[in-house]
Amino acid sequence: MRTEWKGYLKFRLVAIPIKMYGAITAKRTVPFHLLHKACKSRIRHQNFCPTDGRVLSDEEIVRGYEYGKDMYVIVTDEELEKAKMESTEVIEVLKLVKDDQIGPIYYSGSHYLAPDGSVAAEAFVLFLKAMEDAGRTALARVVLRNREHLFAIKPYNQVMIAYSLHYPEQIIGMDGIEGLKELEKVKVDSENMKMARDLIKTMSGEFIPGELADQYNRTLLEIIRTKAEGGEIKAAPRLEGVEWEVTGYNNGRQAVVGPKVGSRLTVMFRDGQVSGSSGCNRFHGSFKAQGNALAIQPLATTRMACEEGLMAQEQEFLRALQSATTWKIVRGMLDVHRADGERVLTASPAGE
Repeated sequence: MRTEWKGYLKFRLVAIPIKMYGAITAKRTVPFHLLHKACKSRIRHQNFCPTDGRVLSDEEIVRGYEYGKDMYVIVTDEELEKAKMESTEVIEVLKLVKDDQIGPIYYSGSHYLAPDGSVAAEAFVLFLKAMEDAGRTALARVVLRNREHLFAIKPYNQVMIAYSLHYPEQIIGMDGIEGLKELEKVKVDSENMKMARDLIKTMSGEFIPGELADQYNRTLLEIIRTKAEGGEIKAAPRLEGVEWEVTGYNNGRQAVVGPKVGSRLTVMFRDGQVSGSSGCNRFHGSFKAQGNALAIQPLATTRMACEEGLMAQEQEFLRALQSATTWKIVRGMLDVHRADGERVLTASPAGE
């Protein structure tokens, strides 16, 4: 791993030699170049002045700060130099605050901090463990690339993470959010609160990073790879992001039956959450899908009173849905089965 910076982490009179490493890759999106469609050459952007009607050279261009409509203050290179701060080799700890005291809105990028050499290791581990035991985060300041930066430094496994912090003037207040004051007047019904708590309980789980993936990037890179190899692009079957209208479900008596006349059964899978209509009520829950394997956690529903036939349908449908173990798309239709091979439900995209 490439070292981004070397210096010292300073706790008053104690200065610990450290190295800083990047913790986040910048490659979040797939990069593209703009090309001329006809010849595939990369296009060039030029500094064009619409008033003079010509391309400008670098020597003709200055920086301007707009302080009013079409009103600018010109700032020279010399003036910019005066604003720059001298870079230092020290991350200076200002104070240690409680771990939960810095609001998440202040956090930005992150870097790993590790001891620079075996001599620094003992002091580094000493402060790492002491901060862990005290539940404290170091609020620190450093000048990098002639700009001052604020860090929140936290122990993380065997290293520390330095989170870049936004300055208070960068944070946009909530005053402009419409309807915010009205939320204080909202009264919460105890029965609905119980339903919400039940839903939270069924959706609760562990944070497992390996389960998360940027599906858009994965699909896009697969399209690019296939095209580069001269292959044919085929749309992959999609379980998620589609509202499925159920055309048949297993009623628990080894029979797949259609929804009752006048009722509508739907299901949607998105970002680990499954929801839809069970004919009279709405349902919510969580699911996991890996390849064609499917597992649905216990579902919570709203509690609207329904006629007896619809209530029976709801119970049968939700019981069938929670028994699902595999899925596939056949000629545009969703086909879901359980472990013994019995069909759970069939569905088509809503509106088709």
